[in-house]
Amino acid sequence: MNYSGFMGGLFSLAEWIMRFTVVNILWIISNLPIFIIVFVMFLTPSNLANVILAIPIAILFPILFFPSLAAAYATVRDWIINKEKVSLLGAFWTYGKENYKTSFQSGLLVTGLWIIWAVDFYYFYQQNNFLGFIMLIIGVGLFVFMTNFICLSVHYHMTKKELFRNAFLITVGNPLLFISIIIIHASVIYMSMRIWFLFPFFSLSVTAFLTFYAFYRFTLKMEARAMKVTKR
Repeated sequence: MNYSGFMGGLFSLAEWIMRFTVVNILWIISNLPIFIIVFVMFLTPSNLANVILAIPIAILFPILFFPSLAAAYATVRDWIINKEKVSLLGAFWTYGKENYKTSFQSGLLVTGLWIIWAVDFYYFYQQNNFLGFIMLIIGVGLFVFMTNFICLSVHYHMTKKELFRNAFLITVGNPLLFISIIIIHASVIYMSMRIWFLFPFFSLSVTAFLTFYAFYRFTLKMEARAMKVTKR
């Protein structure tokens, strides 16, 4: 059934809300064990207990978090490039299943980087606040790197070595995209903290959509420049 005018706009809005909600809920369900552990950490005053609880999170990161994050990004990518599947659940499940091995292996490497950063941040922060601030900036860069890595992995067929190299080059070589990713995530996190009920329905899916859209616009510009150079 086709709608036009006000009804058409209302139907389109409802459809987009449904899309974001379904993907977000699927991602949360996929990471439910991690969220439970994080919730327990917030209720635990002991630093030693939190360190112990961080161990299963590090184990689950490549098993659950990274593959489900890649599946969410791959799903919203279809919306942006107009390559939609019939079922959102089917798309999320298919991308998660097809790319699980690659996502798991990549997640292991990314988890290793985060563990190294966390240990260094804790050590340098104890030594000097300025050094801790420097490590915090490095952590932001690592977060943007991880985001670019996921965008590359769901959009291009590359080896893990190529993904890491290109993600690093994009992260350090495009300040506009770097800042855009930070603003997008910071804005969604802020809104989720102010309006907490948005988190279960929109936080990750909206962030993934906006982030990949910014990344996709960047790749289109790069491909256009490459075409101009080739034609010369």
